[in-house]
Amino acid sequence: MEAAFTGHAHQLKTLLAQDKCSGKVTAPGEAGMAPIHLCALRGQVECATILLDAEPNSLHAADTRGRTPLVLAATGGSVGMIELLIARGADVNGGCDDGKRALHWAVLSHRPAAVEALVKAGAHLHLRDKPPKLPMPSPASGERMRGLTALDLAGARHGKNGDPVLDFIKEYLQRCQDGETPSIGTEPWIDHALRGRATADSETTGPTAAEPPVATSAVLGELD
Repeated sequence: MEAAFTGHAHQLKTLLAQDKCSGKVTAPGEAGMAPIHLCALRGQVECATILLDAEPNSLHAADTRGRTPLVLAATGGSVGMIELLIARGADVNGGCDDGKRALHWAVLSHRPAAVEALVKAGAHLHLRDKPPKLPMPSPASGERMRGLTALDLAGARHGKNGDPVLDFIKEYLQRCQDGETPSIGTEPWIDHALRGRATADSETTGPTAAEPPVATSAVLGELD
């Protein structure tokens, strides 16, 4: 598990060669995730390649919360990992137990590059997650009770003062939904969005825009 988490490919190869990982490639550890899940979340592409070669079925293995390697790769934001998993046959529109797809989690985790990679790989923008189980749904909860698309989530996750990165993701998804083919690498509005995020972060001594972190709750479960 540690070799997968830290990206020690040589150590991982040695353990596999010594048959010390037999049955553990897809077996969840204390955090509910198997080595392939840790690799996906951390963006350890080389180690993930080794594990997939050793156990191809790990591509579709879910952790104890029902999250596949692709969902965790989207959460962690590694485009290289997303591309590897999809090239190996991962279902870009496969859902977790809560109905969220990799695209939902890329939005929730503020990962614009992952959002773009998933959309280019064929992620459907119209797919909805499962609505929450409310004891007495109110008329105001009607839209939420239908489930949310990734675009809905981008618009719903704003704080009181908004969030430039989510604004950017929302605009990107809206333009895709309108039939355009925007590219994150060439669009000037991402620079504006990320500059706004960096300014806000410097004022609050929070995380930088270049590396928006995966919230602990995103790793261990549903974001609040």
